[in-house]
Amino acid sequence: IVIPAMGLVMGAWSDSYNLFAIATPVILTIAALQIVGGLIGVLVGRPVGRWLIRVLLPNRGRKYFAFLWRRDGKELPQGPF
Repeated sequence: IVIPAMGLVMGAWSDSYNLFAIATPVILTIAALQIVGGLIGVLVGRPVGRWLIRVLLPNRGRKYFAFLWRRDGKELPQGPF
């Protein structure tokens, strides 16, 4: 979000009004996509991380990532999957 904000500031200070008018929608679109991507990562990241840990790590290795389950009030799964 810092880079699009810097782009808006630099565009506002530029001598060419056309550059600012053309670049502003592009910069705001990039900032919106960054925000949406971050929200998707926050909402989907923990379940995907838990799934990957269950698939890739044996039971003994999962205990180091138990906070991913406990944070959501779930029990650490036992067994192969």
